[in-house]
Amino acid sequence: MAATKVQTAFAGQADLRCAEQAQQLGTGHALQQAMPAVPGAARVLVLCGDAPLIRADTLRRMLDFPGHLVVLAAELEDPTGYGRLVLDAQGRVAAIVEQNDVDERQHGIRLVNTGIVLAEAGRLNGWRARLRNWS
Repeated sequence: MAATKVQTAFAGQADLRCAEQAQQLGTGHALQQAMPAVPGAARVLVLCGDAPLIRADTLRRMLDFPGHLVVLAAELEDPTGYGRLVLDAQGRVAAIVEQNDVDERQHGIRLVNTGIVLAEAGRLNGWRARLRNWS
C-alpha cells in the first residue's frame, strides 16, 4: 500500500525507478533490492523511511562533501539501540557496529549512525555483497 502511494506521487518522473522491498529485513536488504537498477557511477543517498524530520539542507551538505562514504552521525547521551561509529586515527569511519555486536570498549562510544549515508554505487555494491543476516 505504501509503495503504491510513493509510485503514484512520483508518476511521470522519467528518471525514477522503484524497487519494492516486499519483505522488510533491514536497510542492507533494501539496498540489495534497489542497487541492481542503480548505475555504477552514481552516488547513492540512503535514507530511512522513518526519519521524516531530516532537513533538505542537511542532505545538500552531505552531497557537497567529498569522499567515498559520508555518514550522518549524531552524538547521543545514551546511544543504546544505535549502531556505533568506530573512527580511525584520522577521524574516518572504520566500522559501524550494531548495538547487539558492540564489545565492552565500543559500548561507551556515543557517536552513532543515523542510518543516513551517501556512498558511491560501486562501493555500495561491494559492501552489500558481503552482507549477512545475523539475526
